[in-house]
Amino acid sequence: MQLWKSMADLLVSKKLTLGKNAQVVAFNSSGVEVPVALGAVEARSAASTLSQYDNGKTILLNSTTAFATTLPSPFMGGRFKFIVTGIPGASAHTIGAGSAIIKGSVSSADLANGSAAASTTGGTTISLTTTAYVGDWIEVVSNGVNWLLSGSVKAQGGLTIA
Repeated sequence: MQLWKSMADLLVSKKLTLGKNAQVVAFNSSGVEVPVALGAVEARSAASTLSQYDNGKTILLNSTTAFATTLPSPFMGGRFKFIVTGIPGASAHTIGAGSAIIKGSVSSADLANGSAAASTTGGTTISLTTTAYVGDWIEVVSNGVNWLLSGSVKAQGGLTIA
């Protein structure tokens, strides 16, 4: 295994090919290991739990049957994006944090004030409801303590934070 002290020490002049199970790991400014998913896009249609090794992924919520996705504990530099590609028919796609650590807001074109949902005190669950539209999206980024939420939904009721 080769270890470089900085990305400036690594030069790829043509192409870098990684094997199927290869992992790229970066270190933040505090020296803490942060896995990198290299912009992977993954369709999910059943309940799952994300880990630090999913960091950076875009998750397509790809089912008309509602399901739950659980975030890992917050870690500095953690980032996940979720896009609705299947609208749940009877319930809601949920993204849970396990405790009240989801903070932020999501904008909506349907509201006069432009905000579909907001949480300043901290929510535990984001729900993309039956009034969500294909293409609605959210992103959560971690500061190591909380999951900070942003995104955009078409309909006011398309997303709730509880």
